[in-house]
Amino acid sequence: MASLRSLAFRLEALEEARERYPDQSLIQTAAQDCCWHAKEALSRLRQSLHASKPTDTTAAAATVDAFRAALEPMHTAAHQHEGIREPLHDALTLTGHYAALTDAIEGCVQRAREIDWRKWDLAYF
Repeated sequence: MASLRSLAFRLEALEEARERYPDQSLIQTAAQDCCWHAKEALSRLRQSLHASKPTDTTAAAATVDAFRAALEPMHTAAHQHEGIREPLHDALTLTGHYAALTDAIEGCVQRAREIDWRKWDLAYF
C-alpha cells in the first residue's frame, strides 16, 4: 500500500507541475515516451495483480538520461543567453517530477515481485 500511495502522490505532483508549467516543448519527446512507458508498466502491473501471478513488469524505460539529452543544448545555451534560463528551469522541474514518477512505478513493481502469490489467493475467512 505504501508504494501505491507513493505512486499516487508522485502522479498527482506531476499533474500539478504540468499545470504550472504547461510548456513542455523542451522535453516533449522524452515526456511522451515516459508517459507511454509508464502507462504500459502500470497496465502490466494491474494485469499481474489481477492474474495473481507475477508478470514481466518493467518500469518506465524513459530515464533521466533521455531528459538530460533533450535539455543539454539548452543548458549550454543558458550560460550565454538570459532568456533561456526560465524555460530551462521549468523543464528541469518537470524532469524531476517525471523521474520521481518513474521511481515510484519501479517501487510498485519491486513490491509486486515480493508478493507471496501462493498466499495471495488463499481464503482467510
